Amino acid sequence: MRWRIIFFLLLLGVLSVRLESADVENISNSSYPSEDVCIAINAAGEIGAIWLEKFSGGNEHVYFSIRRNGQWSSPEGIRGQSGSNAYPRIAKGVNGGFVAAWHDLTFDCIRFAQYQGSWTTPITVSQVGGYDMGSPSITTTTNGRIAVAWTRGNQTFPDAYVAVYQNGWSGPVNISNTPFGSKYCNLTAGPNGEIYAVWQDNLYIASTGEDYFYTMMSNDRGNGNWTQPAIIDNLNAWTFRPVIAVNSRNDILSCFYFMQGSSYWASYRRNGGWESPQVISDVGDHHDHNLYFTDVCPYEDGFLYIYRNCSYNIVYTTARDGKLGNAVPLTSSYHCYHPSIDYSPSVGAVAAWTDLSDNNDVFVALFDPQDTIPIPPPEVVIQPPLSVEANYLNIPLAAVDLKTELIINRNLFTVQYFRKITWAFDTRWADWNITLAKYRIYRKLKTADSWEILAEVSPSVLFHIDKNGVLKEDLFDYQVRGVDNLGNEFYAYNLIRWAPNPANSDGKITVQGYNVYRKLSGQPSSSFTLWTTVDAATNFLEDHSIEIRQQTEYDYALTAVSDKGKESVKAEALKFTSSVRKARKLEP
Repeated sequence: MRWRIIFFLLLLGVLSVRLESADVENISNSSYPSEDVCIAINAAGEIGAIWLEKFSGGNEHVYFSIRRNGQWSSPEGIRGQSGSNAYPRIAKGVNGGFVAAWHDLTFDCIRFAQYQGSWTTPITVSQVGGYDMGSPSITTTTNGRIAVAWTRGNQTFPDAYVAVYQNGWSGPVNISNTPFGSKYCNLTAGPNGEIYAVWQDNLYIASTGEDYFYTMMSNDRGNGNWTQPAIIDNLNAWTFRPVIAVNSRNDILSCFYFMQGSSYWASYRRNGGWESPQVISDVGDHHDHNLYFTDVCPYEDGFLYIYRNCSYNIVYTTARDGKLGNAVPLTSSYHCYHPSIDYSPSVGAVAAWTDLSDNNDVFVALFDPQDTIPIPPPEVVIQPPLSVEANYLNIPLAAVDLKTELIINRNLFTVQYFRKITWAFDTRWADWNITLAKYRIYRKLKTADSWEILAEVSPSVLFHIDKNGVLKEDLFDYQVRGVDNLGNEFYAYNLIRWAPNPANSDGKITVQGYNVYRKLSGQPSSSFTLWTTVDAATNFLEDHSIEIRQQTEYDYALTAVSDKGKESVKAEALKFTSSVRKARKLEP
């Protein structure tokens, strides 16, 4: 099913103070950097926080603090861990307490420990070693199970793995098992004991050259029998680092970073059906790809979603019944990242993050989401075109009207056989401003696969007589290629295509035209300069610059321009390479 993408842009105004109703506390308060915090609330109303303490000398230890009766415990390291670790995650325990998982960098494996007043000795729940090992996630279910996920693969493509505990640990299960790379798996539990997983997956279609990053999902039906992975964003673009939550009504909210949209987006499932993805954050420069960390959790009959906005501040927003509610910044220091969030009716909401302006300390805020500050009605902003792609084409300079004719040369004693090859000049070459230097004639046996050069003739000659090994029988195939003054047998040019964005018409925005930007491949996005403009009725453009025939590669980006002169953000073109132009209708 093709979804129609609807943009509802939430332009979040950044407040100059923290929330008055939020209880904000520095719980790491360390002289060393404290990063990658994760937060969880258990059934007893205790709050567990776990993070990475980065000591000098390269040692990185997993630290924790527990909040009971309104007080946070002193930060401590989990006993029995190695000297180098990464990305700790925490979840409520199945019988009280907490469970945690992290990447042990010393032994390159995923460790697990359980907290019931103290932490158990860490154990290994994954394979040891492997390409792209790491990025763990952890959750617990209503039927008493614990699940840990991670990324691991061979030297080319990683996969998403899950191990489950119920009366003992299962072996690792490859839940993605797709042909290309699967990374950044995120787990959550469903209301009926299910384990849900989302991850970032690479979809490459060799026949068309399409190369996308999708958000995929699977669940284990509550019994370890995983469903077939399914794409849940359907944006045909690049989406990164998804997170997922399932509420008591079995609604699902999965959020991810949409690169072409320069914002975080949400896929919402209600009543068993997925709705059109929509933007859930501010739009603009969200900075480093490696910092696209967000989190989501159930909240009553909806969800809470937390992320870092373009101003490096931590912001949360609500979602319910497929609609996005109020949004509020929790910080104003402009130096925060990697937020985490959880909610329980007895405690309220708790959020955690690292504030780089306070010596990389971990901060926690407790607040009531019902106290959030309403945002003004969202401004309707012109959106860039969809499905922007650049096809890098190489058209063979094949002569047209190629014909062969058998010539018989008889004399008194012998009979000789020749083949006359004739052809015509392709009139498109004149339109392309090609200066023809010569024709090159190729020949091969009909029973062979490889071609060999038979002869070269001047551009004014339109025939050739083949006298070499020709018999009465038709033994050979022929082809004739033009060769230009650059020595090329192919004509290279770039075809840029796009589709109108229906969000503009839905928002009653009149698109007047498109600005097409260009830069040399390999240069940063800031190097794009305006190349040309086209009207709103145009949805493709060809670049026949001579530099392309000289092996210069360009990248392209497009913006939409309204009749009021407003310009959208740039949508960078996905790049495809082919030798034959593919006629394919673009649809939104």
